[in-house]
Amino acid sequence: MNKVVGAWGCICSDCHIFEVKCMGCHAIEGKECEEIPCEKFWMNKNPNWTDEQHKKIVEDRTALLKELANTRDYFIKEISDPKSKSNITNSILRKLPDWFGIEEAIIEYVDKVKDTIFYAAFDNDKPIGFLSLKFNNEYTCEIYVMGIKKEYHNKGIGRELVERAISYLIKKNYKFLMVKTLGESHLDKNYKKTREFYNKLGFYPIEEIKGIWGEHNPCLIMVKSLYGGIINV
Repeated sequence: MNKVVGAWGCICSDCHIFEVKCMGCHAIEGKECEEIPCEKFWMNKNPNWTDEQHKKIVEDRTALLKELANTRDYFIKEISDPKSKSNITNSILRKLPDWFGIEEAIIEYVDKVKDTIFYAAFDNDKPIGFLSLKFNNEYTCEIYVMGIKKEYHNKGIGRELVERAISYLIKKNYKFLMVKTLGESHLDKNYKKTREFYNKLGFYPIEEIKGIWGEHNPCLIMVKSLYGGIINV
């Protein structure tokens, strides 16, 4: 499917209801629709949510789209070439020593991303971030590794990468998305921000395990439910 960009920068073609319940905004390429949020935003409701929860989610989503439209100078696309996946991963992880400071881990990530679903964010033609997905079983997928250059933090890029991944997984009928990150028993201020980032996107901590990365690097498993077919914001 060709990429369809709706009002306020919303990627219609990545939405699970596009061409099923919604044919997309009548204005494309970021042009303003007459009404945002439109009726489809309100109709696309998770039956488990109250009216108040749904109203807040729609309003938050609308605010995010408007913010992205006003600030974004980047684009995201899926990368299929294995060499490009490795090169992007290597270039970005080496710019993030506060998160990825173990050489052996970087080498392993650079090698194994070749066989994953891979999305990259670009500023013009320069890669500035990426997200790699691996499949654990027929129900659960995992954010294998993700990184965004520090100067591009807090611009909504990480959120959009995760949303792109979630849209793909919903279409493929996956039920859960998990991620491994450094546990809170390790007092690292950078990974504290990472956990807060995932919390805001609806990921919840399941268990901290010291046997995965070793005693000094406790691994926290966080999981987000994809039930209901709607992306939480």
